[in-house]
Amino acid sequence: MVRHHRIAMTAPCFKDLMEPNVFIPTSLIYQEFKMNKKILLIAVVVVVVAVALVAVMMLGNGKSTTPGPTPGAGDSAAFQAGVFSPQSVPKTMSGFGMLRPMEWSCSAGTLTLSLVNGAGERISELGVNGGSCDNTEVSAGSIAVCTIPNAVGCSGIAKGGRYESTVVITFNSHTGANQIEGKVVGPVD
Repeated sequence: MVRHHRIAMTAPCFKDLMEPNVFIPTSLIYQEFKMNKKILLIAVVVVVVAVALVAVMMLGNGKSTTPGPTPGAGDSAAFQAGVFSPQSVPKTMSGFGMLRPMEWSCSAGTLTLSLVNGAGERISELGVNGGSCDNTEVSAGSIAVCTIPNAVGCSGIAKGGRYESTVVITFNSHTGANQIEGKVVGPVD
């Protein structure tokens, strides 16, 4: 025998029922209670984890490097692990066309690029604005490493800071002299 309960129309879980005096099987009420119980348990776990994280952040690990009796938030394990550190600068590039940087870096004001020849043919007289390349003749699919000392956008920036540098590449192909331009962004090494 299935038991039924009369449900008031104000119950939020049964708002969509339009008929007055609706009878709902007890098993549906029990299922709704079980679902709400699981959601409540998940919410409690999230709150406990958040409180624990705040406690670690506020109390630290007991080894203070700052003067005073209480460890500071900067000494906590979460800060030491980098959980609250700002994100590092992502490496991105745009432009370039058929000669693309596979890798690039900025260190001590010098921009270094590893350019891959995607032109599908041998190129010659490879050059970059204000710098030089280890190989001026590059076959299709091969790599040339180019360096630009005192590169604009790369010089005078502290380690870890963001650099953004525009690179102009010149080369000769079967169509004659070519010039392409692109931009590289990343953290200073």
